[in-house]
Amino acid sequence: MVQPNKERFDSEDLDLLSSVMEVIPNLTEVASAIKLIRKGGKYPIENRDQLLEMFKGKKSIKLAERSVEATQVEQFLPEKFFPIDSERDLICKLLIAFQIGDLYHNEESLQEESPDTPGQILPGPTYQPGAYLRLRHSKKEKK
Repeated sequence: MVQPNKERFDSEDLDLLSSVMEVIPNLTEVASAIKLIRKGGKYPIENRDQLLEMFKGKKSIKLAERSVEATQVEQFLPEKFFPIDSERDLICKLLIAFQIGDLYHNEESLQEESPDTPGQILPGPTYQPGAYLRLRHSKKEKK
């Protein structure tokens, strides 16, 4: 297990830590989830259902500025991630789950933008033997 850094941050560093968290994708949401689990959960978390108890029967919960649905937890947090032994383990697995979800939604939006039908190639100019001679001949007649 990785030992925590001996240099600790204090309350004066809160603005720095907040700035860093906002830059790293999904970190604010993960921190909100951990905060929620600290209030009412315990480790190890044996299965997904135990984690979903944090929803308290609701279809979705708010983590930072993002709404997370119970169905998304079921979809993006695979059973093979369980049991979750510690808070650090949960942080890592939630970051992975959020990344999986982001990739899925990015892929989904790309498919909506580009239909499965192949693009149509516009016809290019065609070569017609003798066309130049006919054009040249018609210009001579006009003179």
